[in-house]
Amino acid sequence: MYSRQRGATMMTMVNVLFLVVLVILAVKIGPAYLDDRTVNAIITEAVATPDIVAEGSRGLQTSIGKRLDINDIDLPKDALAYSRDGNIWYVDVNYERRIPIVSNLSVVLTFSHHYEAVKP
Repeated sequence: MYSRQRGATMMTMVNVLFLVVLVILAVKIGPAYLDDRTVNAIITEAVATPDIVAEGSRGLQTSIGKRLDINDIDLPKDALAYSRDGNIWYVDVNYERRIPIVSNLSVVLTFSHHYEAVKP
């Protein structure tokens, strides 16, 4: 009786390898994006709260710093910049995350946000 051999073809193996690489990248890079979403939510909430904005730069720094500590998010010291123009406070967030993938191969993620808060 004639029987065909069955097994994985080269194309199947390439597809499986591709999916494994995508899953590894998602697992390594995903937390950085989740942290950035948390940073965005923290600062958006802080600049939308009139009591915090009324305290000025010191109130914004304190509130944002405490919320970042609670959520265990470490940003570089120069990532947050505060400035003022009249009654408007500006908060700029600029930072990078370097995530090692394999050996000397790394992924660099750059995050940049700009927020405005009107002092009441």
